[in-house]
This record gives sequence, structure tokens and C-alpha cells, in this order.
Amino acid sequence: MQTLTFDVQLPESLILGEFDVKMTLAAGMFQGGKLTSGQAAAMVDLSKQAFYEIMGRYGASPFHQSLVEHEEDLANV
Repeated sequence: MQTLTFDVQLPESLILGEFDVKMTLAAGMFQGGKLTSGQAAAMVDLSKQAFYEIMGRYGASPFHQSLVEHEEDLANV
């Protein structure tokens, strides 16, 4: 997967670490259908299973996928 790098400035008051910023972005892009679960997990250096386990903390749910997409993801874990 080719990648892009962005330099983003956030207020210090957010008190977010790099992982939290990446996870928030990955979860949002997964939820919005822009990334597969595998791509989103790779963004944050997690397995797909670990990504599924913690995505709820970042506002995402695996249940936005169709049943077929969900079964395909589970088959590839």
C-alpha cells in the first residue's frame, strides 16, 4: 500500500498521543468506507482482530459493513 504523510498541527490541549490521532483517523475512514479493516489496522500497526477490539473507543463500529464484507474480513483474520 502506498502511503501519504501529513504534518498536522493540533492544539496541545487535546492531549492526544500519536497512536490516538492515527486510530481516530483510521477508525473514521473505516467507518466511512474509505479504508478496509485491514488497511485501517495497518495504519496503526495492529492486527485486524486488535483493530476490531478497540475501534469502538474511537467512534467506529464494524457493523456498518454488509454481511458479505464482514464475513470476508473475518475469513481473512
